[in-house]
Amino acid sequence: MIQKLVSVSGVFLLPKLAVDGSKHPLAKASCSPASTAFFLFAFLIICAGRAQAFTTEASYYTTKSSIAEGTSGILTASGEVFNENALTAASWDYPFNTRLKVSYGGKSIIVIINDRGPSKRLYKKGRRVDLSKAAFSALAPLSLGVITISAEVVK
Repeated sequence: MIQKLVSVSGVFLLPKLAVDGSKHPLAKASCSPASTAFFLFAFLIICAGRAQAFTTEASYYTTKSSIAEGTSGILTASGEVFNENALTAASWDYPFNTRLKVSYGGKSIIVIINDRGPSKRLYKKGRRVDLSKAAFSALAPLSLGVITISAEVVK
């Protein structure tokens, strides 16, 4: 039997049986379907009121750097023509056209997610956002290269 993990908003629920069929040590008590439904309902109510703010490192990307990474450098993942002079960003975590309020050093801007990035290598290290050249330069000098930003979804 293969163990499967079910994710509900980042929380992993372990099945009762491990790979070898024995009872999993973390699955100590069995839950009835009613209690499981109640838990999920309560969890969703708690998460619904939580702001989607986060802090992460961000860098900037240009047409030239996109080509160097192996993309066309012309089109974004959303199909738009890439404009490094627009206030846009790339993220794997948010749908296209999501608006993010990005802040650094007392300055704030609103960017629109229209691309996917940063590269998987950098994403695994914790970087969640790549800003366009214009967005980055509105917050900090390009010579910094990487900055720690705070961001939240704007509705």
